[in-house]
Parts: sequence; C-alpha cells; structure tokens
Amino acid sequence: MYTQDLIEAVDAFRAANGLSTPQRGSPSGLVDAQTVTALWDALQAAGKVEDVRAAILDATLVRR
Repeated sequence: MYTQDLIEAVDAFRAANGLSTPQRGSPSGLVDAQTVTALWDALQAAGKVEDVRAAILDATLVRR
C-alpha cells in the first residue's frame, strides 16, 4: 500500500541520494528508473540484495 509514510520515505531517499524531489519539480513519491537504480545500489552496499530478491520472488510466486 502506497501510504503517506511511504511517499515521505521515497522523497527522503531521493533527497539523500541527490535525486530530484518535489521541491525540485518531481512528483511526490516518484519511483522512476533512477530511484530504482539507487535503491538497488543502496541494497548492494548494505549486503541485502539477495535477501530482497528472495522476498520479491516469494511475494510474486504463483501458488496453486
């Protein structure tokens, strides 16, 4: 769910990583290709890429 808290977290992440923010003309909560790349880079730096990939795979797995 894309809540106001999540929108604010995205905006804070974008600001902390030098990406465009609502103050610089981007829509609030924008998750574009630049943001996705920066998020993956941050996960890589934190050593969490594989954990997140596994969680995404589990969340999107079709179960019958």
